[in-house]
Amino acid sequence: MLQYIGATPNDASLDIGGNTGKITESYARKCKEIVILEPKHSVVEYGRKNIPHIKFVEGRVESIPLPSEHFDKVIASASFHHFKIRTEVWMK
Repeated sequence: MLQYIGATPNDASLDIGGNTGKITESYARKCKEIVILEPKHSVVEYGRKNIPHIKFVEGRVESIPLPSEHFDKVIASASFHHFKIRTEVWMK
């Protein structure tokens, strides 16, 4: 997976649904900034307490509470099956 992410020291990356950050940690130190967007409050609290080099933000992909165009990369390694999307957007 790391070869596809291609993290660089200049990247600000967003991991959507990154959970506790186990996968994210494999490339997080290669990024200028890494943020995990996670809907589960308990997981966000765990991450904030135990993984200080990753920023954890509580929120959902349907309304990301972060500035637009801030991130160089957006990763969703194991969370797509949780997204509620409108199929007509993908069918065009």
